[in-house]
This record gives sequence, C-alpha cells and structure tokens, in this order.
Amino acid sequence: MFKFMGRRQNVGETVHQFMAALPSLATHCQFKDLEERLRDQFIFGLRSEEAQRRRFTKKDDIALKDALPHVAAHEAAEINTSLIRSQQQGQPGELQVNKASQSRSHNS
Repeated sequence: MFKFMGRRQNVGETVHQFMAALPSLATHCQFKDLEERLRDQFIFGLRSEEAQRRRFTKKDDIALKDALPHVAAHEAAEINTSLIRSQQQGQPGELQVNKASQSRSHNS
C-alpha cells in the first residue's frame, strides 16, 4: 500500500503514463473501492498543482474515466502555453530548434 499511496507523477511522465502505472501498484492493496482510490491517488499524485486545484473544485463523485481527459487536456494546455511563452520571450524552444535544423539541412 505504501508504494501506491506514495506514487507521484514523475518529471517528464505524462498523465496517461502516470495513470497506467497506478493499477499495478494497487493490486496487492485489496481496496474495496478500487476505482475511487485510483482516482484519488491519480489526483493527489499529479505534478501540476493547477490541475489538482481544478479537480478539487469539481464534484467528488467524478469518475476516473471522466477526470483523466480533463487532466490530460490541462497538461496539453500547460505544455503549449509554455512553448508559446518561451517563443515570445525569444528563448530557445522546440520550434526555433526545429527551424534552425531545417535551415541547416537546406543549406547543406
């Protein structure tokens, strides 16, 4: 039970990868309310505090299958927003790196 309750989303791990890891950790816990415990641990273990806040402001009876798409959408929005902001601030980001590598391949 300790491994299940202590599981947190790792750096670089998507919410789908994180969620996929939880059921195997819960197999030996013998929870009577497995679906609810998976949902709660999923939310408690998220790296994004904003995603946690959003889930905590929703109804407690939301099913895990309904929570996962909302959290995944939030994760995608955070990634896209971060990428856009880094581009606006002139920081090297994925888009600029791709453009630079494309121009080098055209000049070769």
